[in-house]
Amino acid sequence: MGFPQAISLSAKDVHVSDVESFARMSSHGASEASCSTTSSYEKTLVWGAPMSHYEHVDSHSAHRAERHRGMRTDQAAESDPAAHAQLQKELRAKENWDTMISEVARKMMANGGLGRKICINSGGMVCITYEKYLRRYPGTLLSDMIRNPNHDLFRKGFIFLDRHPFAAVEIVNSYRDGFIPVKPPHIASEVWQNELLYFKMHEADPPIPGLDGFLALYRQSFNSEEDGRPSAGFRATLYALLEEPKSSTLAWFISMTSLILVVASVVVLCVETLPQLAKNDQLQSTFEFVDVGFVSAFTFEYLSRLLVNQNKRKFVFRPLNIIDLLSILPTWITLIFPAAEASKVLKVLRILRVFKLARHSDGLQVLGKTAIAARNELSQALFCFIILVILFAAIVFYAEDNAANPYGEPFLSIPHSMWWAVITLCTIGYGDMTPVTDTGRLFGSMACVAGVVMVALPISVISSTFQEKYAEHMEKQKIEVPFKIQCFTPWPPFYFLDLYPFLLKILADLNRWSRRHDI
Repeated sequence: MGFPQAISLSAKDVHVSDVESFARMSSHGASEASCSTTSSYEKTLVWGAPMSHYEHVDSHSAHRAERHRGMRTDQAAESDPAAHAQLQKELRAKENWDTMISEVARKMMANGGLGRKICINSGGMVCITYEKYLRRYPGTLLSDMIRNPNHDLFRKGFIFLDRHPFAAVEIVNSYRDGFIPVKPPHIASEVWQNELLYFKMHEADPPIPGLDGFLALYRQSFNSEEDGRPSAGFRATLYALLEEPKSSTLAWFISMTSLILVVASVVVLCVETLPQLAKNDQLQSTFEFVDVGFVSAFTFEYLSRLLVNQNKRKFVFRPLNIIDLLSILPTWITLIFPAAEASKVLKVLRILRVFKLARHSDGLQVLGKTAIAARNELSQALFCFIILVILFAAIVFYAEDNAANPYGEPFLSIPHSMWWAVITLCTIGYGDMTPVTDTGRLFGSMACVAGVVMVALPISVISSTFQEKYAEHMEKQKIEVPFKIQCFTPWPPFYFLDLYPFLLKILADLNRWSRRHDI
């Protein structure tokens, strides 16, 4: 009859300006004509409900509502006593609702428009703030609570949350300050990230400043369009098995099997080149057969990962996937075109499968990311190195002037001297080419010193970049593993593939059975 619909209204349309205009209209005893001019408020009360569902709080509206209430009561009493009792119950409930709405409107005007004081008890730590601050970021947990008229936080202005107390203090402060710190020093990194996710701070609209780093990791981990992860279904299960070794026991087993196959294939490629085995045709045929088996497994893995990935274009052009493709193509090219078996290029490409180990090594992945992040510094260092190589190669060539060298090869030309310059600047010193004149030895010493300085300069940049990327990688692991497990939707046959809980259940059943039979 009006009230059940009104109590479920959303609080999205609350505006302090509407409350203030309504209060001014009520406090000055506005006439009925003046009420009719405020059409925006007649259509919408404080929470956006039609005006016909509520009584006005000014004197004129109260009198009219009382008269209407008496007419409805008399009609209900004459027709049906049960309907009369139900009507009285609804009217009393509506009066209580209107009283609460009026009280909320009054408190929202208080404190300079800051609204009521809201008390949040998190793990025993009490945080007190104003309602206006909690409404700043729609989409977050506390903002959704305070905007819902049916929630205890809206009705009572108090709520208890069994969460980390100090993290809640920082999060509540962020509503007032408008900024979230990267991580408070007294809170563990994993705890802080879990609390941010629980309070849905990453869903704030507009975004809260300070969450850029966290949001970048969050979106990188869980955005299907970005990494090609299917959202749900059987493909999502296969994706987790092939791409996320930590998602289940079977996924870890598949990852370890792939790692063993990669190591075994590299060992076979190295062993077949031994002189005592290279002359044995029967062993060479066996090695070729084993290599075809390895390549077949790698091909099946590559195609499976390609099929379950949603963003196939990005999958194909990833560096590690390009290496995977180049490492399996030579074997199939050799089988299809036997004339290409003698190609040394194809034989060299086969050894690229050693880079497949990077998929199973966090250190190698971080090293690759470091090289990409520091590419500008590395390119500048390489450019300076090339200049020094040309400079010292030319100086030593003219200093030696084709002098006879009893200790090694002479400096026949500037291109020949570049080999010596590279070895000297890198502080290796093979000794196959050495200057014999005093001038040549002087500039050779200068080349050694310049090489030490040249190599040392980018070390600090690479080291700091590596530490930064390693920290990012570890933070990403802490964020993505819990969410990948939550988002993991197993296909029915895979429900019991996590063997550890299954074995624990078997042991518990055996223990109960042994106690029952006194074994």
